[in-house]
Formats: sequence, structure tokens, C-alpha cells
Amino acid sequence: MPPEGDTWAIPPRLITLPDTTADTLHVAAIFRYHYRIESVPSGARVFLGPPEHRHLLGETPLLEAFDAPLRDTLYLVRSGYAPATLWPGQDVWNRHRVLLQPLDVATPDVQPWRPTVRRRHWITYAALGVAVAATAVSIHYKFQADRLYARYEETGDPALRPRIRSLDLRAGIALGVAQLGLGVAAFRLIFR
Repeated sequence: MPPEGDTWAIPPRLITLPDTTADTLHVAAIFRYHYRIESVPSGARVFLGPPEHRHLLGETPLLEAFDAPLRDTLYLVRSGYAPATLWPGQDVWNRHRVLLQPLDVATPDVQPWRPTVRRRHWITYAALGVAVAATAVSIHYKFQADRLYARYEETGDPALRPRIRSLDLRAGIALGVAQLGLGVAAFRLIFR
């Protein structure tokens, strides 16, 4: 049995074996050739052979079995769609899905008017620039606060504490602005 999941449509072949005492038994099992033809959209007529000698097999979805494999081209025809061709195959189970292309009713030279969408790339670049600059400012203030704190630990001068807090606050604000700029840039890149 072919490995495809929808081969349930193939009826089983039942062969009765004769009672024999021979060690070897040869069984000739003749299987029919099954064809499943589907189209999107369905309802396409399926023809076998060229247009001048074609033979109608039915409409999609089509499930047919033949004693011999089909050896000619299949043509799928549906009103409003370009005809499609396919080679049927010569396996015991042959399945084909065809996407029919609609015929264009509008002339290809005329393009419908669409308003131009202005991409504001400068906003993304500005947000990234603000993020980089704010990160640099945050690092600058944090280093200054760390140096003053090191001096405070050496000297124990309480007059340095308000300046350290002020520099830490500035570093935190600059870091927040950097994160905001990165967030705006990421949002614009994701939802383009």
C-alpha cells in the first residue's frame, strides 16, 4: 500500500490462496491505477489527451481507477481560470493538487491609484541616535559618581554624598532615555 494517508479510498484486493503443500507459491496480483485530482477552486473539468482528441474524465475532486496507467496529459479547465496541465503519473496511487490561476480581467498597463505611504525612517534613526547618546551620557555620569564615591570612602566627607546622589540620578535618567530610544526603534522595526 502506498504511504500516503488518504489511500483509504483504494479498495482492498482479496486473493484466495489455494491449499498447497509446495514450499513456494507464486501469486500474480493485478492492481488498478488510482488517480485523485484536486483543484483550487474545485469544479474544474478534467480531460485526458490533447484538446483536439480529449476525453472528459469528470470534475474535481476526481477519484478514478483504471486497469492501465494513464499515458497522456491531463487538462483541467474551469470558467474564469487559465487551463492547467499535468502528467498523471504511473504509480498505483497518484494524487495531484492544482492551483488554478484566475484570468486577469483588468488591463495590465493600468495600475490602480494608491496613495503613497511615506516611510519615516528618520524617526528610527533618531531614536537609535538618542539611545546611543543617552547611553554615553549615562556611562559618563556613572563613572563620575563612582569616582566621587571612592573619594567619599577614603575621606568620609559628608558633603560629597549629595553630589554622588545627583550624579547617580542623572545616570539613571540618561539610562531610562536610552532604553526608551531603543524601545521606539525596536517597535518601529518590528511593526514596519
